[in-house]
Amino acid sequence: MSFPNPTKFIMKYPDTFQVDYVINPHMEGNKGLVDRVNAANQWNALYNALSKELPTEVLHISQKNTPDAVFTANAGFYNRLKNTFFLSNFSNLERKPEENYWFNTFSNQKYKLIFPAEPFEGEGDCLYLRTSKTEYFLICGFGSRTSNDFYRKNVFWHKF
Repeated sequence: MSFPNPTKFIMKYPDTFQVDYVINPHMEGNKGLVDRVNAANQWNALYNALSKELPTEVLHISQKNTPDAVFTANAGFYNRLKNTFFLSNFSNLERKPEENYWFNTFSNQKYKLIFPAEPFEGEGDCLYLRTSKTEYFLICGFGSRTSNDFYRKNVFWHKF
């Protein structure tokens, strides 16, 4: 079976982006210091670069208490081989409001949706590494954000 190429990028406009809490070392010392104009400029530059390569869907839906939703890779993991989207089950309480946002966003797509019981932070901790047209590896990380149990119960069962 050949590995299908990505068909689009999905980006969330940074209208709610802010460092309102500290849940990782990169956020330490940055609470309330986001330069929103610079963030929007950087986002626009990334959008312009990506949209030259593939169609890019932009999400403009705002939801309160989702300052990290701009990091769309953390929304879940899309298994292109099975057309299945594993929604994130955030381990940090601060990110829990995003779960409903991402469920509503991806339930409008034609994916089979799975919400795992175990903590899982999407492509922030799990992604494909393609080495050829027919060979790829699934790179998985676990620890503070994603439980190793997620992989034991889901990766092999669904034959990623």
